[in-house]
Amino acid sequence: MKKIITNQELLERLNKVWLNTEDVCIIANCSRAKALKIKKQIYEELVQEGSYTDRSHVPANKLVSALGLDELVEKLKKENRNE
Repeated sequence: MKKIITNQELLERLNKVWLNTEDVCIIANCSRAKALKIKKQIYEELVQEGSYTDRSHVPANKLVSALGLDELVEKLKKENRNE
């Protein structure tokens, strides 16, 4: 069963520098298999860029970009600061 998270929980997870498979599952609202595919895609992009990363984690900013959540995350951060 997929877990629905609040905006606050989303920001707390994305506040981490590195995200593991469980984090990707929750943020992307997907299965473990799909999360592993997303992580692999990000890892391969990092390798092509000449960046090294551990396969077990992905940078939070790369996940946000890969999922197209850039604008949403900025909006949530701004709203969170105003509260």
